[in-house]
Amino acid sequence: MFKENNDDSKNYQMVIPANIRFKFYPTREDVVLENKFAALPLQLPVTDDMASAYPAIQKCTKFLKNSISIVYALYAINFWSNLLLPRFIVR
Repeated sequence: MFKENNDDSKNYQMVIPANIRFKFYPTREDVVLENKFAALPLQLPVTDDMASAYPAIQKCTKFLKNSISIVYALYAINFWSNLLLPRFIVR
């Protein structure tokens, strides 16, 4: 897609929604649907084909496995900024 549009970018920024749960539920009956999430930024490289994409994407997404503190921090920033700041600033 980048080549078709004559864009020579080496990478692009993407945002992935990360669901947040504040506790683990002991049984299926105790599960409560919560609509809480944080937007987790991710910078991905542009590659020529799928074969070369897998190792590059694996390196970029490796930090997602250990990013639980980032997810909760982004959620807290979002929550408090929506509460405390005027709406036009948040938008």
